[in-house]
Amino acid sequence: MLRAQTPAERVEAALVLVPLGKADRALPVLLETARAQPQLLDRVKDVLPWLVWEKRLETFRELSKLRGPDADTTALVAAMTEIGDRRAADLFWQLLADPNLKPEAATMLHLGLRQAYFGQRYASPRQVSAASRRELAASAKAHAAQGAELERLVALALLVEAAPDEAAQVAAKMAADPQLSEVLQLDAFQVMLFTQPTEPALKTALEAVAGQNPERRRLALSLLVDGKAGLRVLRRQFYLQSEIVEEVVVRSSDSGQSVRPPRGLQIEHVRPLMTHADPQVAAYAGYLTALLGERAGLEPLLSFWRRGEQKAEGLDRLVYRAIAALDDSSRIAVLREIAARLNPTETRDLYWTIRGMTGQEMLKFRKELRDKVGMENLR
Repeated sequence: MLRAQTPAERVEAALVLVPLGKADRALPVLLETARAQPQLLDRVKDVLPWLVWEKRLETFRELSKLRGPDADTTALVAAMTEIGDRRAADLFWQLLADPNLKPEAATMLHLGLRQAYFGQRYASPRQVSAASRRELAASAKAHAAQGAELERLVALALLVEAAPDEAAQVAAKMAADPQLSEVLQLDAFQVMLFTQPTEPALKTALEAVAGQNPERRRLALSLLVDGKAGLRVLRRQFYLQSEIVEEVVVRSSDSGQSVRPPRGLQIEHVRPLMTHADPQVAAYAGYLTALLGERAGLEPLLSFWRRGEQKAEGLDRLVYRAIAALDDSSRIAVLREIAARLNPTETRDLYWTIRGMTGQEMLKFRKELRDKVGMENLR
């Protein structure tokens, strides 16, 4: 098959022979075919994980040349990062330094660097040696300090995983650096919120809500409403791994599951945001306004909820918490609609959240919930 007339057939034969220990014979066929038939490069790249390191690096560089300087290297990078190897770290940092690198390729390099430093199989940084974390932290700090934008972004994301305390400090400097792009400053601000301990993060968020930067206000509202969980993804593709304990900034009160607004939040900080052009920002502002006791906050929250774009448990929870905080029994139909789609565990949270609401209709509704799931499942 290596001598077949059809180029694709020669490629398939070579790809099978390499794992069988015949790389010296098969690899020249792959490269020769790729040079003559560039359209087969996406299949030829699949040989990379099967090669020993020296051959893998050599073949990667050869295939990169065949793709050309302006080609999208995402698939090629993905094949290169499939096997974790510490020796690959220098290559991956070099690739990140390319100012023309595609974000998708940077995402693959983010994963590849994590595997290069931490190994291919681990569930959390706690399973990685302190020496490996220190090594990654040192490299990440150096690359976060200068270089291409995606290089600095990936470095900051990796620093969160290796040394969250140091990431908070580096992110604070980057967020205040006017020499950086507004987008990268915003990324750094998000990392700062995510990595700071709860009380400093709350202070940072309150300052941002009272400030004039609309994107920072949006991130601050996310923290105040959802806690740190909503800050885990940068640019919708770079996931922040961390041992940080998720703490809910909007805390439960001492009675039942009712909630109170974050300490220090003033209604004049969030009331103007209820008319924000972004419906989610308006909804979150409305939620916090409702927790502060103003019924008008329900309208933007319910408007966003009714759009049906985010009919998730989290949004349902915001709605019934706001209704409970206002003791607004006129919204019983909304509560019934939410209850109809909740499982027993979710119903338990709903039940205890509205437990303090008053009125005959609420008494009747709580009985319906008890009959639906059984009191033993609500305890």
